[in-house]
Amino acid sequence: MLFDEIERLAEMPMANEAINAMLERIDLRIGLYFEDAMKGKRPVRKVA
Repeated sequence: MLFDEIERLAEMPMANEAINAMLERIDLRIGLYFEDAMKGKRPVRKVA
C-alpha cells in the first residue's frame, strides 16, 4: 500500500504537497525542526 502510493506520487510532476502529506501520515520527519527558547534573557532557536 505504501509503495503503491509512493509510485503514484512519483509519477505526478507537482507532487510536493502530496509527498509531504504522505510523510506526515507515516510520521516520518525529514530535516531539523526548531522551537523558540530563551538563553538567559536572549531569545534563541533550538532543535526540537
